[in-house]
Amino acid sequence: MSIILRDFQKTDKVRKTRLQRSVSKVPWQVWIALTLIVSGGLSFIGVSLLLKLPSAPNCPKLFMPTASASLRLYCAELAANKQTFDNLLEAIELINDLPANHPLRPEIDRRIERWSLDILKLAEAAFQKGKLNEAIAIAQKIPENVIVTPIAIAKIEEWQLIWSTAVKSA
Repeated sequence: MSIILRDFQKTDKVRKTRLQRSVSKVPWQVWIALTLIVSGGLSFIGVSLLLKLPSAPNCPKLFMPTASASLRLYCAELAANKQTFDNLLEAIELINDLPANHPLRPEIDRRIERWSLDILKLAEAAFQKGKLNEAIAIAQKIPENVIVTPIAIAKIEEWQLIWSTAVKSA
């Protein structure tokens, strides 16, 4: 038994020395290159993870009553950028029901005013195409608690006056 143990110890020592010799045969430049590649790769992965932008929220699938005001504002801005009547109304509805004492309320009011003016421009375009009833219907959809509402009412009266004058003279 001791002979087998001695032979095993000898072969184990031979293996260790072979491994040490094979490791020592690798040039130092390879070790430096390997170290640089590994550390560079890890650095790249770390920086890319830090700089990765979060995914954009999927606004149509969000449950808006529980969404934050900033998320609602973002989704409303996305909708309003389409510059269609329905999307502008959707944008206004998304943020108009936030409380009056909300910290973002001044920004919300500015955007609602801007989008209401955009709706009024769409109504004006419909009037210029000869669609009085459509223009009035669009202008009446502007929320009542906005600064633009008196302007919309005045525009509707102006359009009706122009329309009745044109009908009388025709």
